[in-house]
Amino acid sequence: MPAVSINAPAHAKPTDGYFNLGTYSRKISTKNPEAQLWFDRGLIWAYGFNIKEASICFEKVTRLDPECAMGYWGIAYTKGPYYNKAWRLFDPRELEEALVVTYETSRKALELSHNATPVEKALIKALVARYPQKTPTDDYQPWNVAYVNAMEEVYKSYKDDLDVACLYAESLMVLTPWALWNIHTGEPARGARPYEAKEALDHAFTLPGAWEHPALLHFYIHLMEMSKTPECAVQAADSLRGLVPDSGHLEHMPSHLYVLIGDYRAGIAANASAVRADDAYVAKMEGNEMYTFYRAHNSHSLIYAALLSGKSEVALQNCTLMENYLPEELLAIESPNMADWLESFLGVRAHLLVRFGRWEEILSLKIPKNKKLYCVTTATLHYAKGVAHSALGNIAEAEKEQELFLAAQKLVPESRFDFPNKCTDILRVGEA
Repeated sequence: MPAVSINAPAHAKPTDGYFNLGTYSRKISTKNPEAQLWFDRGLIWAYGFNIKEASICFEKVTRLDPECAMGYWGIAYTKGPYYNKAWRLFDPRELEEALVVTYETSRKALELSHNATPVEKALIKALVARYPQKTPTDDYQPWNVAYVNAMEEVYKSYKDDLDVACLYAESLMVLTPWALWNIHTGEPARGARPYEAKEALDHAFTLPGAWEHPALLHFYIHLMEMSKTPECAVQAADSLRGLVPDSGHLEHMPSHLYVLIGDYRAGIAANASAVRADDAYVAKMEGNEMYTFYRAHNSHSLIYAALLSGKSEVALQNCTLMENYLPEELLAIESPNMADWLESFLGVRAHLLVRFGRWEEILSLKIPKNKKLYCVTTATLHYAKGVAHSALGNIAEAEKEQELFLAAQKLVPESRFDFPNKCTDILRVGEA
């Protein structure tokens, strides 16, 4: 493979003042240049997991060119599941809406596909297979399998198309998101098909433009990060840095690999760039509550890299910044359930103070009044206070905090997580 610079490539900012999403473009069947522009923007946002913004862009495509089949394909694609949000993570209201929209827009795309190219028609037909009905079902895995099977046929016909390769690999990864590999043996996890995804992406890397394709680089990092050879994706991580400057998630993603190989300095730098992109995004855009999860995740990842490298002040400063954009009114939103996605981030400070042995500061932290909403934070604080009292020799107080921790732990619902792990599983570590 050719050597790749880790320096950010230069990309001219859009002349309309929009975000700098790099230069990647996929030509679609439309005669409207504005529709093409917004399709490209939607695709890049989708590849960077800013799903709501991607959907907004695709909806704009359909307004600019109502006959554009790929605009409707984009809406159907972004309203369904993806690697970070399987069907099981949709709350009932979200699910009801998503099932109707994905079914109807995929069929609308199919209806308009007489104007599409052969590869576009194939992608649309595959997405129709992903959404067989408008109503909920008890088991969505057959839907995922049907989509994989359909995308496999598309890939066989268009294996030298970078987007097709990425979409096929992604469909395989969504079969078992965040469970691609058995972390103990290094072999594929039960039901997972990572070797097929890797074969498709490895072939894609031999094609022109591969090392500037944001989805290829992004998905390869996710594919390899929990394998026994994560270092194989470091070049992809280096290539992704700066490729899509205003996509916070894509700026953050290289840190997944950097932390695994012990390059904490690069991990801090990648996440600092992500935080900058996040700040720029939220300054312009409102009403995207789920983006706060990615924003908090990027800050948390910066904090984690700083923690591992012993940079206490960097970690604590960024912890304060993260806490400031997690207000109670945001956590109180029930659909999507923002507390399930975000509340655990407020326990990070306690972990930092334990890591750096700042016992008196831990003891000064206040337990939240709303213990139901802040259930993970409450349990984490009792854990930290128990450790602090023990370190200071206050054994009786430590035992009291242990009892309070165990009681608080029981109030944490199974739906609450520190993505991709359940908080109930994480807190069980504290029992030891």
